[in-house]
Amino acid sequence: MLLTLPLGSIGASAQFVEGLSVVAALRFGTVAVLGPGAVTVFPQGTRLADGQVYLVGPDSGSPAQLLVTSRGPNMSFSVSMPSSFTLTSQSGAEPLSVVNLSKAPIVTSTGPTASTTVTIGGTLQITGIPGPGTYVGSFPVALAWP
Repeated sequence: MLLTLPLGSIGASAQFVEGLSVVAALRFGTVAVLGPGAVTVFPQGTRLADGQVYLVGPDSGSPAQLLVTSRGPNMSFSVSMPSSFTLTSQSGAEPLSVVNLSKAPIVTSTGPTASTTVTIGGTLQITGIPGPGTYVGSFPVALAWP
C-alpha cells in the first residue's frame, strides 16, 4: 500500500502575524505503510522512518520554514507552537497524529541582519494502516519579541 502523507501545513493564522511569514509547510513525503510505525522530519531537513513504515518515491518531505523579520538586527525573539496536532484525509480515513514538534534554531535572534529562518519538524505516528490519500492539517505558531 502506498500512502501519501504530505502537508502538515502551518495554519493561515500564522501568515497574518507581523514579522512572521510561512515559506514552506511541514511535509512528511510519500511513504509505504505495512503496519504501525512513524515518519520523523527533523528541523535540519533529514527524514527517518521506523517500524513498518518505509520512505518511497521522489517526495522526500521537508520541515516547515518560517521567515522571522524584525525591525532591526540582533533582536531576540521566541517562536512557540503546540507539541502536537492532527492530520486528516478528505477521503474520511482515520486522522493521524503529529507529535514532538521541534524547531531550529533553539536560541533565536535575527543576527546581523533583520531576518532569520526558523525550521520546524515533527513525528507522524501511524498506529495501523491508514487509508491512502493526502493528509492535511495545521497548527498555530506564535511569535514574541521580549
